[in-house]
Amino acid sequence: MIGKTSIGTSFGGCVRYQFEGHKHSQEQKQAEVLEAVGVRMSSASSMTADFNRGRLLNPDLGRAVWHTSVSFNPDDAAKLTNEKMLAVAQDYVQGMGLDQTQYVIIRHHDQPHPHFHLIANRVDNQGQTISDSHNYARSQALLKELSIRHELTPVAERRAHKQRPDQLQGADRSRHQIRQTLEQVLASCSSGQAFAERVQAQGITYQVRQNETGKAVGVSFAKDGHTFKGCDIARQYSYGGIMKQLEANYRQQQAAQAQKRAAHAVKPVEPVTPVVRAQTSPEGPKKAPELSEVERKWQADYQQQVQRVRLLNEQIRATNAWIEQAAQTLAQNPTLKTAQALKQACPDYGLRQVLEGQIKAGESYQFQVEWRAEQRQTLSRQAGSWFGLSSEAKEAKAKLAYLDDPKGSGLDYQMQEKHYSFWIHARQETKAKPSFGFQTSAYQKQEHALVSLSQFAQQRETAQQQEQAQQQRLNQYQNRGPRLGGRGMS
Repeated sequence: MIGKTSIGTSFGGCVRYQFEGHKHSQEQKQAEVLEAVGVRMSSASSMTADFNRGRLLNPDLGRAVWHTSVSFNPDDAAKLTNEKMLAVAQDYVQGMGLDQTQYVIIRHHDQPHPHFHLIANRVDNQGQTISDSHNYARSQALLKELSIRHELTPVAERRAHKQRPDQLQGADRSRHQIRQTLEQVLASCSSGQAFAERVQAQGITYQVRQNETGKAVGVSFAKDGHTFKGCDIARQYSYGGIMKQLEANYRQQQAAQAQKRAAHAVKPVEPVTPVVRAQTSPEGPKKAPELSEVERKWQADYQQQVQRVRLLNEQIRATNAWIEQAAQTLAQNPTLKTAQALKQACPDYGLRQVLEGQIKAGESYQFQVEWRAEQRQTLSRQAGSWFGLSSEAKEAKAKLAYLDDPKGSGLDYQMQEKHYSFWIHARQETKAKPSFGFQTSAYQKQEHALVSLSQFAQQRETAQQQEQAQQQRLNQYQNRGPRLGGRGMS
Protein backbone atom coordinates (compact mmCIF):
# COMPACT_ATOMS: atom_id res chain seq x y z
CA MET A 1 0.00 0.00 0.00
CA ILE A 2 1.09 3.54 -0.76
CA GLY A 3 -0.40 6.64 0.91
CA LYS A 4 -0.19 10.30 -0.01
CA THR A 5 -1.50 13.06 2.29
CA SER A 6 -2.07 16.74 1.61
CA ILE A 7 -3.38 19.49 3.88
CA GLY A 8 -5.51 22.17 2.21
CA THR A 9 -7.99 24.99 2.73
CA SER A 10 -10.95 24.26 0.44
CA PHE A 11 -13.42 21.47 1.17
CA GLY A 12 -15.33 22.42 -1.95
CA GLY A 13 -12.46 21.74 -4.34
CA CYS A 14 -11.40 18.55 -2.57
CA VAL A 15 -14.92 17.08 -2.46
CA ARG A 16 -15.72 18.13 -6.03
CA TYR A 17 -12.60 16.34 -7.30
CA GLN A 18 -13.78 13.05 -5.78
CA PHE A 19 -16.94 13.10 -7.89
CA GLU A 20 -16.03 15.13 -10.97
CA GLY A 21 -12.24 15.02 -11.29
CA HIS A 22 -10.16 18.10 -12.12
CA LYS A 23 -11.90 21.24 -13.28
CA HIS A 24 -12.93 21.19 -16.99
CA SER A 25 -11.75 17.58 -17.31
CA GLN A 26 -13.80 14.85 -18.99
CA GLU A 27 -12.65 12.03 -16.74
CA GLN A 28 -15.13 9.82 -14.89
CA LYS A 29 -13.96 9.17 -11.33
CA GLN A 30 -16.57 6.40 -10.80
CA ALA A 31 -16.80 7.39 -7.14
CA GLU A 32 -18.44 5.16 -4.54
CA VAL A 33 -18.96 6.44 -0.99
CA LEU A 34 -18.04 3.66 1.45
CA GLU A 35 -18.68 5.61 4.67
CA ALA A 36 -19.61 9.13 5.72
CA VAL A 37 -19.44 10.29 9.35
CA GLY A 38 -20.92 13.66 10.25
CA VAL A 39 -21.59 14.65 6.64
CA ARG A 40 -24.34 13.90 4.16
CA MET A 41 -23.43 11.88 1.08
CA SER A 42 -26.42 12.71 -1.10
CA SER A 43 -24.39 15.19 -3.19
CA ALA A 44 -21.04 16.96 -3.34
CA SER A 45 -22.66 20.30 -2.39
CA SER A 46 -24.36 18.96 0.74
CA MET A 47 -21.16 17.18 1.79
CA THR A 48 -19.15 20.39 1.34
CA ALA A 49 -21.73 22.39 3.32
CA ASP A 50 -21.53 19.94 6.23
CA PHE A 51 -17.72 20.07 6.31
CA ASN A 52 -17.78 23.88 6.26
CA ARG A 53 -20.35 23.95 9.03
CA GLY A 54 -18.12 21.73 11.16
CA ARG A 55 -15.04 23.93 10.67
CA LEU A 56 -16.93 26.87 12.20
CA LEU A 57 -16.16 25.35 15.60
CA ASN A 58 -12.59 26.59 15.03
CA PRO A 59 -12.78 29.43 12.47
CA ASP A 60 -9.13 30.45 13.03
CA LEU A 61 -7.82 27.22 11.47
CA GLY A 62 -7.29 27.99 7.79
CA ARG A 63 -5.84 24.67 6.59
CA ALA A 64 -8.65 22.47 7.87
CA VAL A 65 -8.81 19.97 4.97
CA TRP A 66 -7.09 16.61 5.45
CA HIS A 67 -6.93 14.55 2.23
CA THR A 68 -5.25 11.14 1.98
CA SER A 69 -5.26 8.78 -1.00
CA VAL A 70 -4.31 5.15 -0.35
CA SER A 71 -3.44 2.88 -3.30
CA PHE A 72 -3.16 -0.91 -3.17
CA ASN A 73 -1.06 -3.38 -5.13
CA PRO A 74 -2.96 -4.63 -8.23
CA ASP A 75 -2.27 -8.21 -7.05
CA ASP A 76 -4.65 -7.55 -4.12
CA ALA A 77 -7.56 -6.46 -6.35
CA ALA A 78 -9.41 -9.78 -6.13
CA LYS A 79 -9.63 -9.72 -2.33
CA LEU A 80 -10.38 -5.98 -1.98
CA THR A 81 -14.16 -5.98 -1.79
CA ASN A 82 -15.86 -2.83 -0.53
CA GLU A 83 -16.14 -4.40 2.93
CA LYS A 84 -12.44 -5.29 3.00
CA MET A 85 -11.35 -1.83 1.79
CA LEU A 86 -13.65 -0.12 4.31
CA ALA A 87 -12.15 -2.17 7.15
CA VAL A 88 -8.65 -1.05 6.09
CA ALA A 89 -9.79 2.57 5.76
CA GLN A 90 -11.45 2.57 9.18
CA ASP A 91 -8.28 1.22 10.81
CA TYR A 92 -6.32 3.94 9.01
CA VAL A 93 -8.70 6.65 10.25
CA GLN A 94 -8.36 5.45 13.83
CA GLY A 95 -4.60 4.99 13.59
CA MET A 96 -4.10 8.56 12.32
CA GLY A 97 -6.32 10.02 15.06
CA LEU A 98 -9.12 11.14 12.71
CA ASP A 99 -11.96 9.14 14.27
CA GLN A 100 -13.25 12.05 16.41
CA THR A 101 -14.13 14.35 13.55
CA GLN A 102 -16.12 14.50 10.32
CA TYR A 103 -14.76 12.29 7.55
CA VAL A 104 -15.76 10.50 4.37
CA ILE A 105 -14.21 7.45 2.64
CA ILE A 106 -14.64 7.32 -1.15
CA ARG A 107 -13.54 4.51 -3.47
CA HIS A 108 -12.63 5.21 -7.10
CA HIS A 109 -12.86 2.67 -9.92
CA ASP A 110 -11.11 4.71 -12.62
CA GLN A 111 -7.67 3.09 -12.28
CA PRO A 112 -6.46 -0.52 -12.67
CA HIS A 113 -5.14 -0.49 -9.11
CA PRO A 114 -7.65 -0.33 -6.19
CA HIS A 115 -7.56 2.89 -4.18
CA PHE A 116 -9.64 5.07 -1.88
CA HIS A 117 -9.66 8.71 -0.79
CA LEU A 118 -10.14 9.96 2.76
CA ILE A 119 -11.34 13.53 3.41
CA ALA A 120 -11.39 14.61 7.05
CA ASN A 121 -11.97 17.82 8.98
CA ARG A 122 -8.96 18.86 11.07
CA VAL A 123 -11.42 20.58 13.41
CA ASP A 124 -12.59 17.78 15.70
CA ASN A 125 -16.02 17.45 17.28
CA GLN A 126 -14.91 19.48 20.30
CA GLY A 127 -13.53 22.34 18.21
CA GLN A 128 -9.88 21.35 18.75
CA THR A 129 -7.25 21.18 16.01
CA ILE A 130 -6.08 17.74 14.87
CA SER A 131 -2.30 17.84 14.43
CA ASP A 132 -0.77 17.05 11.04
CA SER A 133 2.75 16.86 12.46
CA HIS A 134 4.92 14.10 10.90
CA ASN A 135 1.90 12.81 9.01
CA TYR A 136 4.07 11.20 6.31
CA ALA A 137 6.15 9.10 8.71
CA ARG A 138 3.11 8.16 10.79
CA SER A 139 1.17 7.20 7.67
CA GLN A 140 3.97 5.01 6.27
CA ALA A 141 4.39 3.16 9.56
CA LEU A 142 0.63 2.65 9.88
CA LEU A 143 0.22 1.39 6.30
CA LYS A 144 3.00 -1.13 6.87
CA GLU A 145 1.20 -2.40 9.97
CA LEU A 146 -2.16 -2.54 8.20
CA SER A 147 -0.73 -4.51 5.28
CA ILE A 148 0.29 -7.23 7.73
CA ARG A 149 -2.93 -7.08 9.73
CA HIS A 150 -5.14 -7.37 6.65
CA GLU A 151 -2.82 -9.77 4.77
CA LEU A 152 -2.12 -7.42 1.86
CA THR A 153 1.00 -6.82 -0.20
CA PRO A 154 3.30 -4.79 2.07
CA VAL A 155 4.89 -1.46 1.35
CA ALA A 156 8.12 -1.94 -0.63
CA GLU A 157 11.21 -1.81 1.55
CA ARG A 158 14.82 -2.89 1.57
CA ARG A 159 15.12 -6.66 1.80
CA ALA A 160 16.14 -7.57 5.32
CA HIS A 161 18.08 -10.68 4.27
CA LYS A 162 20.38 -8.48 2.16
CA GLN A 163 21.51 -6.52 5.23
CA ARG A 164 24.08 -7.46 7.85
CA PRO A 165 22.32 -9.51 10.59
CA ASP A 166 23.97 -7.54 13.41
CA GLN A 167 22.43 -4.33 12.01
CA LEU A 168 18.85 -5.61 11.99
CA GLN A 169 16.37 -4.49 14.61
CA GLY A 170 12.74 -5.22 15.49
CA ALA A 171 10.64 -6.81 12.75
CA ASP A 172 13.57 -7.09 10.31
CA ARG A 173 15.59 -9.05 12.86
CA SER A 174 12.67 -11.43 13.53
CA ARG A 175 12.12 -11.94 9.80
CA HIS A 176 15.81 -12.78 9.29
CA GLN A 177 15.81 -15.28 12.17
CA ILE A 178 12.67 -16.97 10.82
CA ARG A 179 14.23 -17.20 7.37
CA GLN A 180 17.40 -18.82 8.73
CA THR A 181 15.38 -21.34 10.76
CA LEU A 182 13.14 -22.31 7.83
CA GLU A 183 16.16 -22.77 5.59
CA GLN A 184 17.80 -25.14 8.09
CA VAL A 185 14.62 -27.08 8.95
CA LEU A 186 13.50 -27.63 5.37
CA ALA A 187 16.91 -28.94 4.42
CA SER A 188 16.16 -32.25 6.16
CA CYS A 189 12.53 -32.50 7.35
CA SER A 190 10.23 -34.82 5.47
CA SER A 191 7.00 -34.64 7.53
CA GLY A 192 4.69 -31.92 8.79
CA GLN A 193 5.06 -33.09 12.39
CA ALA A 194 8.85 -32.91 12.35
CA PHE A 195 8.68 -29.51 10.67
CA ALA A 196 6.32 -28.17 13.37
CA GLU A 197 8.42 -29.51 16.24
CA ARG A 198 11.71 -28.11 14.96
CA VAL A 199 10.26 -24.68 14.09
CA GLN A 200 8.54 -24.32 17.46
CA ALA A 201 11.72 -25.42 19.24
CA GLN A 202 13.34 -22.22 17.88
CA GLY A 203 10.65 -20.02 19.47
CA ILE A 204 8.71 -19.58 16.22
CA THR A 205 4.97 -20.15 15.98
CA TYR A 206 3.22 -20.76 12.68
CA GLN A 207 -0.37 -20.64 11.50
CA VAL A 208 -1.93 -22.20 8.39
CA ARG A 209 -4.67 -19.95 7.03
CA GLN A 210 -7.81 -21.55 5.66
CA ASN A 211 -10.64 -20.19 3.56
CA GLU A 212 -14.32 -20.58 4.39
CA THR A 213 -14.38 -24.12 2.95
CA GLY A 214 -11.47 -25.25 5.12
CA LYS A 215 -8.91 -25.37 2.30
CA ALA A 216 -5.39 -24.27 3.23
CA VAL A 217 -4.53 -21.02 1.41
CA GLY A 218 -1.41 -19.74 3.16
CA VAL A 219 0.90 -19.85 6.16
CA SER A 220 2.29 -17.20 8.51
CA PHE A 221 5.10 -17.24 11.06
CA ALA A 222 5.53 -15.21 14.25
CA LYS A 223 8.52 -14.48 16.49
CA ASP A 224 9.03 -11.92 19.25
CA GLY A 225 5.63 -10.36 18.59
CA HIS A 226 6.16 -9.89 14.83
CA THR A 227 4.08 -11.87 12.30
CA PHE A 228 4.89 -12.42 8.60
CA LYS A 229 3.27 -14.27 5.73
CA GLY A 230 5.48 -17.07 4.47
CA CYS A 231 5.74 -15.58 0.99
CA ASP A 232 6.87 -12.25 2.51
CA ILE A 233 9.85 -13.98 4.09
CA ALA A 234 10.76 -15.68 0.80
CA ARG A 235 8.73 -17.06 -2.08
CA GLN A 236 9.77 -20.65 -1.33
CA TYR A 237 8.33 -20.35 2.19
CA SER A 238 4.74 -19.98 1.09
CA TYR A 239 2.39 -22.81 2.06
CA GLY A 240 2.70 -24.41 -1.37
CA GLY A 241 6.48 -24.02 -1.36
CA ILE A 242 6.84 -25.66 2.05
CA MET A 243 4.57 -28.57 1.11
CA LYS A 244 6.50 -29.06 -2.13
CA GLN A 245 9.83 -29.18 -0.27
CA LEU A 246 8.52 -31.60 2.39
CA GLU A 247 7.22 -33.92 -0.32
CA ALA A 248 10.55 -33.73 -2.21
CA ASN A 249 12.43 -34.57 1.00
CA TYR A 250 10.08 -37.48 1.65
CA ARG A 251 10.57 -38.91 -1.85
CA GLN A 252 14.33 -38.54 -1.54
CA GLN A 253 14.28 -40.28 1.85
CA GLN A 254 12.15 -43.14 0.48
CA ALA A 255 14.47 -43.56 -2.51
CA ALA A 256 17.52 -43.73 -0.22
CA GLN A 257 15.85 -46.36 1.96
CA ALA A 258 14.88 -48.38 -1.12
CA GLN A 259 18.49 -48.35 -2.34
CA LYS A 260 19.66 -49.44 1.08
CA ARG A 261 17.19 -52.33 1.16
CA ALA A 262 18.22 -53.38 -2.33
CA ALA A 263 21.88 -53.43 -1.31
CA HIS A 264 21.16 -55.62 1.72
CA ALA A 265 19.04 -57.95 -0.39
CA VAL A 266 22.00 -58.69 -2.69
CA LYS A 267 24.49 -59.31 0.13
CA PRO A 268 23.83 -62.60 2.02
CA VAL A 269 23.21 -62.11 5.73
CA GLU A 270 25.02 -64.59 8.01
CA PRO A 271 23.36 -65.54 11.29
CA VAL A 272 25.04 -63.91 14.28
CA THR A 273 24.52 -66.67 16.83
CA PRO A 274 23.12 -70.17 16.94
CA VAL A 275 20.23 -68.77 18.96
CA VAL A 276 19.20 -66.70 16.02
CA ARG A 277 19.30 -69.76 13.74
CA ALA A 278 17.26 -71.75 16.15
CA GLN A 279 14.56 -69.07 16.29
CA THR A 280 14.45 -68.54 12.53
CA SER A 281 11.50 -70.14 10.84
CA PRO A 282 12.38 -72.83 8.24
CA GLU A 283 10.15 -71.02 5.82
CA GLY A 284 12.13 -67.79 6.23
CA PRO A 285 10.81 -64.36 7.28
CA LYS A 286 7.26 -63.52 6.38
CA LYS A 287 6.96 -61.25 3.40
CA ALA A 288 4.72 -58.20 3.30
CA PRO A 289 1.60 -58.73 1.20
CA GLU A 290 2.14 -57.91 -2.44
CA LEU A 291 0.58 -54.65 -3.64
CA SER A 292 -1.71 -54.75 -6.62
CA GLU A 293 -0.64 -53.12 -9.85
CA VAL A 294 -2.97 -50.15 -9.41
CA GLU A 295 -1.75 -49.63 -5.81
CA ARG A 296 1.90 -49.61 -6.90
CA LYS A 297 1.02 -47.10 -9.62
CA TRP A 298 -0.45 -44.59 -7.15
CA GLN A 299 1.67 -45.35 -4.08
CA ALA A 300 3.89 -42.25 -4.36
CA ASP A 301 0.88 -39.92 -4.78
CA TYR A 302 -0.77 -41.59 -1.80
CA GLN A 303 2.22 -40.86 0.43
CA GLN A 304 2.07 -37.20 -0.58
CA GLN A 305 -1.65 -37.13 0.21
CA VAL A 306 -0.95 -38.65 3.65
CA GLN A 307 1.54 -35.87 4.38
CA ARG A 308 -0.95 -33.18 3.36
CA VAL A 309 -3.77 -34.61 5.45
CA ARG A 310 -1.58 -35.04 8.52
CA LEU A 311 -0.30 -31.46 8.31
CA LEU A 312 -3.83 -30.10 7.88
CA ASN A 313 -5.17 -32.18 10.76
CA GLU A 314 -2.37 -30.95 13.01
CA GLN A 315 -3.39 -27.40 12.22
CA ILE A 316 -7.11 -28.15 12.70
CA ARG A 317 -6.43 -29.65 16.13
CA ALA A 318 -4.36 -26.62 17.14
CA THR A 319 -7.02 -24.20 15.87
CA ASN A 320 -9.85 -26.07 17.60
CA ALA A 321 -7.91 -26.05 20.88
CA TRP A 322 -7.32 -22.30 20.53
CA ILE A 323 -11.03 -21.66 19.86
CA GLU A 324 -12.01 -23.72 22.94
CA GLN A 325 -9.60 -21.78 25.15
CA ALA A 326 -10.67 -18.44 23.68
CA ALA A 327 -14.34 -19.16 24.36
CA GLN A 328 -13.56 -19.96 27.99
CA THR A 329 -11.42 -16.84 28.37
CA LEU A 330 -14.14 -14.60 26.92
CA ALA A 331 -16.82 -16.24 29.06
CA GLN A 332 -14.77 -15.62 32.22
CA ASN A 333 -13.88 -12.03 31.26
CA PRO A 334 -16.39 -10.69 28.66
CA THR A 335 -14.82 -7.28 28.12
CA LEU A 336 -13.84 -5.15 25.13
CA LYS A 337 -10.15 -5.48 25.98
CA THR A 338 -10.35 -9.30 26.05
CA ALA A 339 -12.16 -9.41 22.70
CA GLN A 340 -9.56 -7.11 21.12
CA ALA A 341 -6.68 -9.29 22.34
CA LEU A 342 -8.33 -12.48 21.07
CA LYS A 343 -9.07 -10.96 17.65
CA GLN A 344 -5.40 -10.14 17.10
CA ALA A 345 -4.40 -13.79 17.66
CA CYS A 346 -7.48 -15.47 16.16
CA PRO A 347 -6.53 -18.13 13.54
CA ASP A 348 -10.06 -18.53 12.08
CA TYR A 349 -11.36 -16.04 9.49
CA GLY A 350 -15.05 -16.40 10.36
CA LEU A 351 -14.46 -16.01 14.09
CA ARG A 352 -12.29 -12.92 13.50
CA GLN A 353 -15.21 -11.29 11.67
CA VAL A 354 -17.56 -12.07 14.57
CA LEU A 355 -15.12 -10.68 17.14
CA GLU A 356 -14.55 -7.59 15.00
CA GLY A 357 -18.30 -6.93 14.90
CA GLN A 358 -18.57 -7.30 18.68
CA ILE A 359 -15.56 -5.02 19.18
CA LYS A 360 -17.03 -2.27 16.99
CA ALA A 361 -20.33 -2.49 18.87
CA GLY A 362 -18.46 -2.33 22.18
CA GLU A 363 -16.33 0.63 21.10
CA SER A 364 -19.41 2.50 19.86
CA TYR A 365 -21.24 1.82 23.11
CA GLN A 366 -18.25 2.89 25.22
CA PHE A 367 -17.82 6.10 23.22
CA GLN A 368 -21.51 7.01 23.55
CA VAL A 369 -21.54 6.39 27.31
CA GLU A 370 -18.37 8.44 27.91
CA TRP A 371 -19.48 11.24 25.60
CA ARG A 372 -22.91 11.60 27.22
CA ALA A 373 -21.40 11.57 30.72
CA GLU A 374 -18.93 14.31 29.78
CA GLN A 375 -21.63 16.37 28.08
CA ARG A 376 -24.01 16.15 31.04
CA GLN A 377 -21.29 17.19 33.46
CA THR A 378 -20.24 20.16 31.35
CA LEU A 379 -23.78 21.26 30.51
CA SER A 380 -24.97 20.96 34.11
CA ARG A 381 -22.16 23.28 35.18
CA GLN A 382 -22.97 25.75 32.41
CA ALA A 383 -26.70 25.65 33.14
CA GLY A 384 -26.10 26.84 36.70
CA SER A 385 -23.86 29.76 35.76
CA TRP A 386 -25.19 33.33 36.27
CA PHE A 387 -28.22 31.93 38.13
CA GLY A 388 -29.26 30.17 34.96
CA LEU A 389 -30.19 33.41 33.25
CA SER A 390 -27.32 33.90 30.80
CA SER A 391 -27.58 32.90 27.14
CA GLU A 392 -24.94 30.22 27.73
CA ALA A 393 -26.98 28.75 30.61
CA LYS A 394 -30.17 28.75 28.56
CA GLU A 395 -28.37 27.06 25.71
CA ALA A 396 -26.96 24.43 28.10
CA LYS A 397 -30.45 23.77 29.48
CA ALA A 398 -31.76 23.29 25.96
CA LYS A 399 -29.04 20.78 25.21
CA LEU A 400 -29.73 18.87 28.43
CA ALA A 401 -33.40 18.69 27.44
CA TYR A 402 -32.38 17.33 24.06
CA LEU A 403 -30.18 14.65 25.69
CA ASP A 404 -33.03 13.58 27.99
CA ASP A 405 -35.65 13.43 25.23
CA PRO A 406 -34.53 14.30 21.69
CA LYS A 407 -37.95 13.79 20.15
CA GLY A 408 -39.91 15.59 22.85
CA SER A 409 -37.62 18.59 23.26
CA GLY A 410 -38.70 20.21 19.99
CA LEU A 411 -35.11 21.29 19.35
CA ASP A 412 -34.10 18.92 16.55
CA TYR A 413 -34.04 21.59 13.82
CA GLN A 414 -32.22 24.13 16.01
CA MET A 415 -29.61 21.57 16.99
CA GLN A 416 -28.83 20.83 13.34
CA GLU A 417 -28.52 24.49 12.42
CA LYS A 418 -26.76 25.98 15.46
CA HIS A 419 -24.99 23.09 17.21
CA TYR A 420 -24.15 20.67 14.46
CA SER A 421 -21.27 18.86 16.17
CA PHE A 422 -23.35 18.32 19.32
CA TRP A 423 -26.32 17.10 17.26
CA ILE A 424 -24.22 14.52 15.37
CA HIS A 425 -23.61 12.49 18.52
CA ALA A 426 -26.66 13.40 20.58
CA ARG A 427 -29.16 12.25 17.93
CA GLN A 428 -27.98 8.66 18.42
CA GLU A 429 -29.53 7.21 21.52
CA THR A 430 -27.31 5.03 23.69
CA LYS A 431 -27.77 1.44 22.60
CA ALA A 432 -28.06 -1.57 24.87
CA LYS A 433 -24.76 -2.79 26.27
CA PRO A 434 -23.30 -5.30 23.78
CA SER A 435 -22.26 -8.80 24.85
CA PHE A 436 -19.06 -10.68 24.06
CA GLY A 437 -18.85 -14.42 23.39
CA PHE A 438 -19.41 -17.18 20.85
CA GLN A 439 -20.27 -20.87 20.52
CA THR A 440 -17.22 -23.05 19.83
CA SER A 441 -19.22 -25.54 17.75
CA ALA A 442 -19.91 -22.90 15.12
CA TYR A 443 -16.19 -22.44 14.31
CA GLN A 444 -14.40 -25.68 15.18
CA LYS A 445 -13.78 -27.95 12.18
CA GLN A 446 -13.71 -31.70 11.71
CA GLU A 447 -10.41 -33.39 10.89
CA HIS A 448 -9.94 -34.79 7.40
CA ALA A 449 -10.40 -38.55 7.08
CA LEU A 450 -7.50 -40.57 5.64
CA VAL A 451 -8.53 -43.30 3.18
CA SER A 452 -6.57 -46.50 2.65
CA LEU A 453 -4.08 -46.97 -0.18
CA SER A 454 -6.46 -49.28 -2.06
CA GLN A 455 -9.34 -46.77 -1.84
CA PHE A 456 -7.11 -43.87 -2.87
CA ALA A 457 -5.65 -45.84 -5.80
CA GLN A 458 -9.08 -46.91 -7.03
CA GLN A 459 -10.40 -43.33 -6.86
CA ARG A 460 -7.42 -41.95 -8.78
CA GLU A 461 -7.57 -44.75 -11.34
CA THR A 462 -11.29 -44.18 -11.94
CA ALA A 463 -10.78 -40.42 -12.30
CA GLN A 464 -7.92 -40.94 -14.77
CA GLN A 465 -9.98 -43.36 -16.86
CA GLN A 466 -12.88 -40.91 -17.01
CA GLU A 467 -10.52 -38.13 -18.05
CA GLN A 468 -8.98 -40.31 -20.79
CA ALA A 469 -12.44 -41.31 -22.06
CA GLN A 470 -13.51 -37.67 -22.21
CA GLN A 471 -10.35 -36.69 -24.08
CA GLN A 472 -10.89 -39.57 -26.51
CA ARG A 473 -14.46 -38.41 -27.26
CA LEU A 474 -13.18 -34.86 -27.77
CA ASN A 475 -10.51 -36.08 -30.23
CA GLN A 476 -13.07 -38.09 -32.18
CA TYR A 477 -15.33 -35.06 -32.43
CA GLN A 478 -12.49 -32.81 -33.64
CA ASN A 479 -11.27 -35.36 -36.22
CA ARG A 480 -14.71 -35.97 -37.66
CA GLY A 481 -15.04 -34.93 -41.33
CA PRO A 482 -17.57 -32.46 -42.79
CA ARG A 483 -21.17 -33.61 -42.68
CA LEU A 484 -23.07 -34.05 -45.97
CA GLY A 485 -26.62 -32.95 -46.61
CA GLY A 486 -26.19 -29.56 -45.04
CA ARG A 487 -28.23 -26.52 -45.83
CA GLY A 488 -28.01 -25.54 -49.50
CA MET A 489 -27.00 -29.05 -50.74
CA SER A 490 -29.27 -31.44 -52.69
